[in-house]
Amino acid sequence: MSINLDYYKTFYFVAKYANLTMAARQMGANQPNVTRVIKLLEAQIGNTLFTRGKTGMTLTPSGRRLFEQIYPAIERIANAEYDIKANATLKKGTDALGVTEIALRCFLLPVLGEFHRLYPGVRFRIYNHSTQESVDALKAGLVDMAIVTSPVIPCDNASILELKRFHEVPVCGSLFKSLPRHTVTLTELSGLPLISLRHGSASYSFYTEQFAKHGLTFLPDIEAATADQIIPLVHQNLGIGFIPEDFLSEVRDGICQLTLAEDIPDRTICLVTGKELPFNLAAMRLRESILNASSSK
Repeated sequence: MSINLDYYKTFYFVAKYANLTMAARQMGANQPNVTRVIKLLEAQIGNTLFTRGKTGMTLTPSGRRLFEQIYPAIERIANAEYDIKANATLKKGTDALGVTEIALRCFLLPVLGEFHRLYPGVRFRIYNHSTQESVDALKAGLVDMAIVTSPVIPCDNASILELKRFHEVPVCGSLFKSLPRHTVTLTELSGLPLISLRHGSASYSFYTEQFAKHGLTFLPDIEAATADQIIPLVHQNLGIGFIPEDFLSEVRDGICQLTLAEDIPDRTICLVTGKELPFNLAAMRLRESILNASSSK
């Protein structure tokens, strides 16, 4: 006859606390019931597991051998139960995010700050990817969601929601100080050194398309890995770069915004989620926070 797992759990708590009353309190049970279970377990095993005295419950040699065998299993079960309950109440949890740097700095950072204040036990794993890399990581199940910048290539198994529009402007360093005195054209810019995010990024694709609309080739002299590299590169007069207007507050002395003759359309920050991959509770709550923040803008 197999022995009820609850019997072993009761034995574990009595052995751990060496006291029937304390074991019953930890289990949320009453002492007579704990005593009854121990007697049933001893009867089924055919061995006395405790000696009962004024100082409490002392393991017999047989009881000690049993405790050594079941202790790791009961601890693992207890830890698993705690983890499940903690995740259900957001005392624990992990959100894995694929994020472009512009999306992080122009939208996501304050959302993460507020979410962490509400749920300090939830951890973030943030992967700084290009838009396509983030979407690929989502499709591979490596991240729970992607917060990226347009253009985003639609795919059948992903949902794309627009969160925020943003506008980018060209900026230059002191070497090009004559440019801010007049309106510049894309034709003029195409003849000057340009700085862009690397080939394969959404930004590179976006400006390739914008220049092509005017019969121009977008061929940057410098390709940066991340958006935060563009401003210091511009500051060192290595070229002219496009940055979000949100970044202008961080622009150093010696960097000027240019007035562009052509109308560059706004870009968007988007939330990309899988249609089939299930969210854990932490990811569901973060998604709600992201959508709430988007609707308030």
